[in-house]
Amino acid sequence: MWNTFVCVTRATTLWDIVRQAVPDLCVAFVTIYRTLGSRQAAPMTAHGYQTMRSVNFSSEVCERCVSWLRVLPVPEVGWSDWRSAERILASRQRIGKLDECLAWLEKRAAAFALPIDESSLSRHLASSALCREPRHATTLPQ
Repeated sequence: MWNTFVCVTRATTLWDIVRQAVPDLCVAFVTIYRTLGSRQAAPMTAHGYQTMRSVNFSSEVCERCVSWLRVLPVPEVGWSDWRSAERILASRQRIGKLDECLAWLEKRAAAFALPIDESSLSRHLASSALCREPRHATTLPQ
């Protein structure tokens, strides 16, 4: 089992949780917020982040607000560290989508008169929605 962390929430809910768990951070953010749009925004933001304490989101926020949280199982979605065309192709092959991906790339290359060499293959694969790993979204009750 691989431990991952995905947080899905409304901004107002996250703000409420942070305000409850670490109110001093909220004071710092409100101070910054009040200067937005003014000449003081940039220096106040820089100062705020320079002086703001570091917070461990898991232990100092999530653990303090357990009643607000839900943990949901996620079906295996896979993970690929795509640093090269070879890794992208191996990933697509592993999930049974290599032929579809290659067909899309060939069609795209033909439409735009693009070469399919090693360097361009990486760019094409990285920009292709079709060649990305499938994603599964989980929604939380409101």
